[in-house]
Amino acid sequence: MTLLTSRQRVNALGGGLLLLVLGWLSALGFASWSLRGDTLNNGLATAALHTRNFEEHLTQTLQTVEHHANSVEAPGNNPALHQALNQQLLSLLRPTPHLRSLSVLDASGRVVASSNADNLGIQLDMSGFFPTAPPSAEVVRVGMPTAGRDLSTAAAPGSRLALQPDTQYFVPLLSPLVTDQTHHRHWLLATLNPDYFINHATQMLAAKQGWVQWLRYDDVLLVSSSANDPPSRQGTSGRVSELLALDEHHAFFQRLPQGTDVLTAYRASTRYPVVVATHLDRQAILAGWRQQATRMAAIVLPILGALLVFGYLFWQRQRRLAEQQEVLDGQRRLAASVFDSSTDAIVITDQHANILSVNAAFEHITGFSATQVVGRNPSLMGSGQQDRAFYEAMWATLMQTGHWEGMVVNRHRQGHLYTAMLYINAVRDSEGQLQHYTGLIEDVTEKHEAEERLHLAASVFTHALEGIMITTAEGVVLEVNDAFSRITGYSRADITGQHTRLLSSGRQGKEFYAQMWQSLTEQGRWSGEIWNRRKSGEVYAEMLTISAVRNTAGVVMRYVALFSDISKQKEHEHRLEHIAHYDALTGLPNRVLLADRLRQSMAQTVRRNRQLGLVFLDLDGFKAINDEHGHDMGDQLTWPCPAACSRPCAMATPWRA
Repeated sequence: MTLLTSRQRVNALGGGLLLLVLGWLSALGFASWSLRGDTLNNGLATAALHTRNFEEHLTQTLQTVEHHANSVEAPGNNPALHQALNQQLLSLLRPTPHLRSLSVLDASGRVVASSNADNLGIQLDMSGFFPTAPPSAEVVRVGMPTAGRDLSTAAAPGSRLALQPDTQYFVPLLSPLVTDQTHHRHWLLATLNPDYFINHATQMLAAKQGWVQWLRYDDVLLVSSSANDPPSRQGTSGRVSELLALDEHHAFFQRLPQGTDVLTAYRASTRYPVVVATHLDRQAILAGWRQQATRMAAIVLPILGALLVFGYLFWQRQRRLAEQQEVLDGQRRLAASVFDSSTDAIVITDQHANILSVNAAFEHITGFSATQVVGRNPSLMGSGQQDRAFYEAMWATLMQTGHWEGMVVNRHRQGHLYTAMLYINAVRDSEGQLQHYTGLIEDVTEKHEAEERLHLAASVFTHALEGIMITTAEGVVLEVNDAFSRITGYSRADITGQHTRLLSSGRQGKEFYAQMWQSLTEQGRWSGEIWNRRKSGEVYAEMLTISAVRNTAGVVMRYVALFSDISKQKEHEHRLEHIAHYDALTGLPNRVLLADRLRQSMAQTVRRNRQLGLVFLDLDGFKAINDEHGHDMGDQLTWPCPAACSRPCAMATPWRA
């Protein structure tokens, strides 16, 4: 069975809280969405109910026109009947506010009688009425909306399609007179009052909620309670005409051509070629749902927020506890790992400095196993080279600061001494009570010896009588000793970073340095005499040894040059050579030099296949000068140079017998 870690348990708790919150939010969202759907469905039902009421009202209104047509008798050609018919039409008009006027037309469309005397004699265009049925058909026909208040003020037929929403207009309604006994059909023309229907609609349906449209079957808009709908236009009702061909009444969602989202319900009249469509504004319908959803969210969200905050704080607390536990566990694992795998010896004692535990490296460094030291005092590792005062000072510092570190010399179990860096720490509890001591022993014997060797090398470098120079592989000076400055005159600041060619005297040619670098490249060292120049400009001779320092890959990293000034030695050698080859008194070449030069000249003669002449001059009577005038005068005697010599002859110096 797998046990969950502290972090996994905390994450599981956080995931559960998150799922709970998401569940509540999902429930709230689902309830809100369901409420929205119910609101829209109720809106469709409301639109359908309004449409039904408006359709019944329209049908009843148009039915009054049909009743009037049934009660009116055709006047024929009798003028007296025309006058009586005018009165009858006027009396029929008074109780019908939805009509502007009632008129009787003959078969040609001329007004022969009317409730409005101004309409008499007006000739009307009988085309444009819907439905387009033969004159004998007993149907009510609806005409196009016409600008004007009545027939007498009607606009020209050509301007009927240019109606604007704010234009005063009427809708003509044509019904045949069923009592007509003549051979020519007479018609009852009623002019519907749009204001009546608009007022009725606004009383039943507020303008901010929606509007009502009265349309012909061919989708021509007759009347609209919206101030933005132009009468006589088609296509203002959206998909109503499309769906009317499939169903006489329906409710649906749509977006009107002007971009408004609405809930539309339409219903066709049961008796007449007209349709009533009610459009409810979708945003207005959803406003109530938004208020209700907001109230519901105002109740649920604070509770959910409080739960979320509480859960988050609880989760944060558990997470911090889990992190602390993980840190502690990690520290324990790290301590155990360090304790077991450390290459330094680790010792843990009780408050009385008795050993409780040691690690594996302890036996490697001290030679003592854990079973040999547990329960004993670390003093068993002492070498005796630290006196009592040393340990008293160590414990005083440890008691005062809780920490001590220093270098000690201990004795290995096998008897040999080793140098160790010792670190001791006092471990106390939360109340400051001493619990343990921890000690770390680092064997620094090799490091200590290496440091001593480095100190020795540094001392040799500093105090050597020979000049020492360390350069890069390219010959740039990195370090020099004091003897270098004493011999060359260049201080460390002068020469560091400069190339060794700064010391060149110019006496050696390119061949000399090429041979030197060839030896360094092939053998890694070069030794010989070289002429260099001091900072003062003086040229001096030195015995120089250069060694290459390579890395583990064999690549040259440094060059070390060791040299000594042999100028005085060279001068001494020169003096000895002069004594061996020149006369001490006259400074003239002696027989040894003469023989050497003669051998060289003879060798050149043989090589060049030429001849050599040797001339011997004897000075007669020279001894008499010395005897008569003394050797001092003989020493001052000079002889003219041979005429063949082009410069003062080096041999023209006093000879001594």
